[in-house]
Amino acid sequence: MTLRLLVALGLVLLSAAFACSASDDGDGDVDQETVVPVATATARPLLNTPEPGRQADWIYWLSDIDLGAIASHGPGVAVIDYSRDGGLDSEFTRSEIESLRSSMSGDRLVISYMSIGEAEDYRYYWQDSWASERPGWLEDENRNWPGNFKVKFWEPDWQALILGGPDSYLDKIIAAGFDGVYLDIVDAYDYFTERGRDSAEDEMVRFVSELSEYAKSKQPGFLVFPQNAPELGVRADWLEVVDGIGIEGVYFGWDAPNKATGTGDRQWLEEQLARFVDAGKTVLAVDYASDASDITEAYSMSRDMGFLSTVTHVDLDRLPSPTPYPVWPPLLRHSQCVGSGVAVIIWPLSLALCASIFRPINPQQKPARRRTGKNMAPHRRILIMGAGGIGSVVGGLLSKSGQDVTLVDQWVEHVEAIKQNGLVVETRWDTHKTRPRALHLYELAQEEKPFDMAFIAVKSYDTDWATMFVKPYVDPENGIFVDFQNGINDERVATVAGAERTLGCIITISAAVYEPGIALRTDENELGYKIAEQDGSDTPRARELVEIMQAAGETEFTDDLWGDRWSKLMVNCMNNALAGISGYGTAETRTNTDTRRAGIQLGAEVARVAKAHGHRLHAVLGLSPEMVVDAAEGRNVEEVESMLLETARKAGSGGVPSFGQDVRKGRRTEIDFLNGYVSEKGREVNVPTPFNDRIVKLVHELGIGFDGNPAHLKPLVEMLP
Repeated sequence: MTLRLLVALGLVLLSAAFACSASDDGDGDVDQETVVPVATATARPLLNTPEPGRQADWIYWLSDIDLGAIASHGPGVAVIDYSRDGGLDSEFTRSEIESLRSSMSGDRLVISYMSIGEAEDYRYYWQDSWASERPGWLEDENRNWPGNFKVKFWEPDWQALILGGPDSYLDKIIAAGFDGVYLDIVDAYDYFTERGRDSAEDEMVRFVSELSEYAKSKQPGFLVFPQNAPELGVRADWLEVVDGIGIEGVYFGWDAPNKATGTGDRQWLEEQLARFVDAGKTVLAVDYASDASDITEAYSMSRDMGFLSTVTHVDLDRLPSPTPYPVWPPLLRHSQCVGSGVAVIIWPLSLALCASIFRPINPQQKPARRRTGKNMAPHRRILIMGAGGIGSVVGGLLSKSGQDVTLVDQWVEHVEAIKQNGLVVETRWDTHKTRPRALHLYELAQEEKPFDMAFIAVKSYDTDWATMFVKPYVDPENGIFVDFQNGINDERVATVAGAERTLGCIITISAAVYEPGIALRTDENELGYKIAEQDGSDTPRARELVEIMQAAGETEFTDDLWGDRWSKLMVNCMNNALAGISGYGTAETRTNTDTRRAGIQLGAEVARVAKAHGHRLHAVLGLSPEMVVDAAEGRNVEEVESMLLETARKAGSGGVPSFGQDVRKGRRTEIDFLNGYVSEKGREVNVPTPFNDRIVKLVHELGIGFDGNPAHLKPLVEMLP
């Protein structure tokens, strides 16, 4: 017998003696205050005994599951999938689960992962016919997790797949001998609430209540752990039907793996989870960190809160970190000793014996089914120079997805609001509370660590100085600059930063900031952004930015930066200056007959100039340049106007283009970098641009600080054919 095993056995005997003395009140009866469920006062002192380097309190392992490795590990709770790959042929058998539960490393609770808020196309219940003929309860695919589809969880047909029959998901889990279920995507109710279903929260609570009641009737003592949605702890009816909660990223990983959770988010999570602890429920906390000091900190803070803690890799395909050889006391079920009332705890005897029970199982499997909905794109340190509508919407959403985002702006009140309360990003579909960093211009000088990317999101007339201003803070070797603006400023950014370090982003969303700390995305366009190299090449860095930007909206790669830039410029020139001069919003500019027809003339001139410069324009908002030119020349006018009216309907009444926002705020406009740019480029190739020339002159005559008024458009309207 080795010295290590002798020491371990000594600790076992000492701890068992301590447990027995603590559980006896002196008269032979068990003290009911100390015989408590899973995460209780009895378990906590034992789990807190070892110093840093100890094992985790529980195991969370969903991909490439190795039963032998789990069996050799100390913690008394293991959350695994019910199947090796989601199929019927690879389900874990009852004997495998039973052996895992009562292996030589001690009694263990074995709990099965199960998603109830999304359907997964690798599960046994999935039918290939659903690709073409979706059942009524099946919603859209989760773009961050291919193969996972939102479901109307309140629908009877979906619930029938989950429970109530021998082929249902829950019944298979019970039949396999699991001790409970770990329910993922419980927070799906929030997705549907934001889309107008006010009853979604109550329906989720009712669904889980029925699931819990059904499972416990089939197997008394069966445990139900929802993952995330900690805010439901305010509901007494929720606390009555769940045995605890699984929660991700309280200290590390809430926004991204290896990233410390922000103070505000951490405090909010702790407040919600305290309700579960106070109610005697188990909190299974999982943090995602790999740095040794972060791991130690996560365990320490989590256990101080009374949580059972594990720190692991985000892929959930291995044992938690760290995994030292000494096997510390596992979390166990407690039972009364016959006649003595002593809590009996079976401790691990031998790692080698335990590991020999199972043959390692490492089949080819799908990626881990951890569900947070967060974007797992490469993690980058991103500076966004300009926290206007676009910069704030994108910065907020990228921050929420886990990117390290810093917004820099000269608007004092906006920066302070973000610092103090975070940044609210409202879209047509969701409202997000995000927490990017925000800096005043002068505070950037305090930054020591270089940024990987700098998005230039300022007004076109500020491009040169803004790029020069942030250049010293961007990684001089591998850092990139992204032209994130209206107009065509890529060459100006490249002149300062270097063409070899510059990418372009064509933006097709509409956004605004009307009050400090709140950013609005006002459109409902499917495609939000296009990423391109200036020379049209397909590079890894461009593809990486496409992946990162998916968190802010649908993004694609394009090999034609200049064609796409001019296409976007055509749409801008058809609307922006007209809205500013008239005082109209985006939708009204397209519904008003005069501005709509003037816009067609302006856009046609852009298309002609672009073509003369050798650029191939693309359709934007469904409008091809050829269609706009035809309408300006009197062909297919009704078709183009009908399409513009449809874009107005989608835009809604709240959108105001950036030019219009500048006029309303009494600021300088970008007229010289939009319509003025078209006039300049037209002169270079001898293409007349009378409508763009006239609108530029109108804005210059009005100056800065004018009020938008339809009467200002009279000279332009008089030019219409």
